[in-house]
Amino acid sequence: AKIVGNLCKGNKSAGIGIRKRAEATVTKNRILDNGSVAIGVRNGSKIIAEKNTLSRKGGMPPLIAILENSQATLIDNDLSGGGVAGVLLQGNAHIENNRFHGNGPRKGGPPNFAIWVREGSEVTFSDNQVKGWRHALFASKAKQVTANDNQVRAFLGTALVIRDSEKPTTAKGNRAFSDDPKAQAIEVSGPTATVTGNQMEKN
Repeated sequence: AKIVGNLCKGNKSAGIGIRKRAEATVTKNRILDNGSVAIGVRNGSKIIAEKNTLSRKGGMPPLIAILENSQATLIDNDLSGGGVAGVLLQGNAHIENNRFHGNGPRKGGPPNFAIWVREGSEVTFSDNQVKGWRHALFASKAKQVTANDNQVRAFLGTALVIRDSEKPTTAKGNRAFSDDPKAQAIEVSGPTATVTGNQMEKN
């Protein structure tokens, strides 16, 4: 399917749903204030999403959910708001050159991650701009994580958190901006990782 140039607004559930091993290209849509996710990808489906605007003012669902070993390529999208995550991943994703505008960061309660990588998932997260989330990326027991050249602002504690991945992590050239003297650009644990050129800078 090719889904191009639509306004999907105020639906009770998802703005756009892709399931049962479907494949879709989703381009230049405005997906606004839907009841649950803006885009849901399920059951081993595949999506390429480029140049979309996704937003929701409240609620707990993520803006994009990639579930049940689905695959996604997300390039040059604007994501604003969201609950537990901008992107919830249980599968495989390439996420590049997107802008994540959170409505936090939220200190307590449910997760508040721009990218939430579930166990066994694989992600490449590069050249994104993230602001207003507790962490730009949180991964625990992922298959593999690559996170390069992202910029993170208005976060809490640590910008990128990558714990106990199955394969070695690569994290290079990420920049985090904060006036908190205890803030960290990155935390990595697990197999031997390549972690270079990540910087903490003042706002």
